[in-house]
Amino acid sequence: VLLEYQAIANILHHVISINPDPNIFNLFKQNDLAGQWPMLANNNKEQQGIGLLKEFFVQWEGCEEQIIQLQKDFARLFCGPGKPLAGPWGSVYLCEGDMLNDDSTKALQQFYKKHDINLDLAINEPKDHLGMILAVLAYLLGLLAETPTDNHLKNIVSELLQIHVLPFSNRVMELVQQNALTAYFEAMGILGELFFEQLASQFNIIPINRKLYN
Repeated sequence: VLLEYQAIANILHHVISINPDPNIFNLFKQNDLAGQWPMLANNNKEQQGIGLLKEFFVQWEGCEEQIIQLQKDFARLFCGPGKPLAGPWGSVYLCEGDMLNDDSTKALQQFYKKHDINLDLAINEPKDHLGMILAVLAYLLGLLAETPTDNHLKNIVSELLQIHVLPFSNRVMELVQQNALTAYFEAMGILGELFFEQLASQFNIIPINRKLYN
């Protein structure tokens, strides 16, 4: 089960962090990403998300028009120009000033320092960018899959989720669902929301209650 969560975390990292590349989408289609997607919740919402993903890949041909459409949607949602419609930075939601690198970002940096977490990612973004956090989660879940009885590692994952991720992650996924213009990103918003909900259940976590400013 942990390896399934790790696989989804890696895919969601790619979705939120990396401008759509036709080669990756061709690979996703060849590997039947929609058909192989792990069933975590077994509910109607999950079926809806997987259905949208299947619909997208049935139509996917890798033509320039499709690529541009995906890249425009990615920019609208996560980058701008202007204010992104589903900004991926934790501080935008957790801090009143609507600024990057605010107090919640610094708290996450301290958490990483405390636990000697230092992933060398080729993404020049604040540490609380959800895509970067998903890469950290994927790394930690992979370690935990190898040593499932490591309670110290479990506690690190739980603390990361409870304090630094879950208070804002599903708000990002809700905004992706509300604002996506492509079936691909709408599907990932749905499946991403379910991923975080099921991960919280897997680790028996109730997120700390934080006021959201966006």
